[in-house]
Amino acid sequence: MNKFQLLLPIFLLAFQLIQAQVISKSFEMRYFTDSTRAVGTIDFKGDSSIFSAEERVGALQKFIQYSKNYFQDKDLDVRAVPNSEYQAALQ
Repeated sequence: MNKFQLLLPIFLLAFQLIQAQVISKSFEMRYFTDSTRAVGTIDFKGDSSIFSAEERVGALQKFIQYSKNYFQDKDLDVRAVPNSEYQAALQ
């Protein structure tokens, strides 16, 4: 048995014991391109956009599908805040 085979179970056990810290329950999607126009802040639509209309629609469709999976909400109809909670906050 080599050192790697001996250490692997120890590392696996250590990783199972370590709890990751949740820093956010949201996500973002990024688009990477080689376009020379894509320098600095790029708008999704407008003068500084690098997307065609078709590319914007495609990106939105991917964003929607990812959102459905990420939030486990196939119809994207679950309220982010229950009515009772935001009504209580307004009083």
